Amino acid sequence: MVSSPMKRIDRIILSITVILITLAAGCAGYAIRPKYEFAWPFFDGLGKVQVDGKWGFVDKEGNFVIEPELERAGWFSEGLAQVKIEGKWGFIDKAGEVVIEPRFDWAWAFREGYALVRTGEKWGFIDRKGNFITEPVFDLARGFSDGLAFVGFDDDGDMKNALDAARIDRWGYIDGSGKMKIRPRFKHVGDFSDGIAPAAIDGLHGYINKSGEFVIKFEPRFKILGGFSEGFAPVKENGLWGFIDKSGRIIVAPKYEEFNAFHEGLALVKTSEASGGNWCFIDGTGKVRIVLEGRSGNFHEGLAHADHVTRFGVKKWGFIDKTGKFVVPPRYDWTGWFSEGMAAVRVNGRYGYIRHSDVYEKK
Repeated sequence: MVSSPMKRIDRIILSITVILITLAAGCAGYAIRPKYEFAWPFFDGLGKVQVDGKWGFVDKEGNFVIEPELERAGWFSEGLAQVKIEGKWGFIDKAGEVVIEPRFDWAWAFREGYALVRTGEKWGFIDRKGNFITEPVFDLARGFSDGLAFVGFDDDGDMKNALDAARIDRWGYIDGSGKMKIRPRFKHVGDFSDGIAPAAIDGLHGYINKSGEFVIKFEPRFKILGGFSEGFAPVKENGLWGFIDKSGRIIVAPKYEEFNAFHEGLALVKTSEASGGNWCFIDGTGKVRIVLEGRSGNFHEGLAHADHVTRFGVKKWGFIDKTGKFVVPPRYDWTGWFSEGMAAVRVNGRYGYIRHSDVYEKK
């Protein structure tokens, strides 16, 4: 069959569009040009990148501070990063020196001076010298937040793996000395933020203070609660999400299918299919501020990564400001979020970084 002139023209336009987008991305101002197999956001002044299957860390000029020789690595937090060496996890400093010997079966990043580590099937916490503040006796735990960390116990021993939170029977909280601050009696808990945390026990759902007392109660309306962020917490009712404030007052009625927590004054939410199934940003009053044509992420440093699909179905990513306007045109195959002034981007299968300051210098 012979193609019609219009179809041939459409194909030519599509080809030209793809070439122009690729060239535009290739000519874009990079802080670090795309050359890595993968790149993570910057934390503690360093970005984690992958070269030939190994991990290393670069500074904001693209210079290797730690050569890509690591089997696996986490990210820097409070000056240390968890790394896997010969099958065990330990910690290195920014000079790449091992400061906590690899002897753990798993390790998370330091939070508030302590790191959560696993030995065998049990979890415990270490300080910056690698000393246990509490021996690994917990069946599951999470890092410190607002001075406390929640820890769990599997009383009947039915956990399927070391991360099987659904089979934890009791949750409580410890403080930085390793002392049990809130007795383990809750069925569900979350991180503390601004002095309160979500919790559930015996059909009662709400938020507790650092004495373990309920200060906000919902019985039995909301059975799934999230942690507070910027003064708002997500609550779920009849399969839909809304937000409450710290008095327990409903600020945004449950009507969204999906959500992200509030960040920099806005929350990313998805309307129900009956309402169009669109992603949008709402403010603290529930007012819709930005309606998106596709997907997006939270705002970081005033910008959010968002996608745009051309009429030919080519999806590209860029960054929008809080008016919803693209200030970095959608010309990348993928983007991360801005962290410490840098954002990872992918072009033609390779990862590099763009700089936040360059975005505004070109506006």
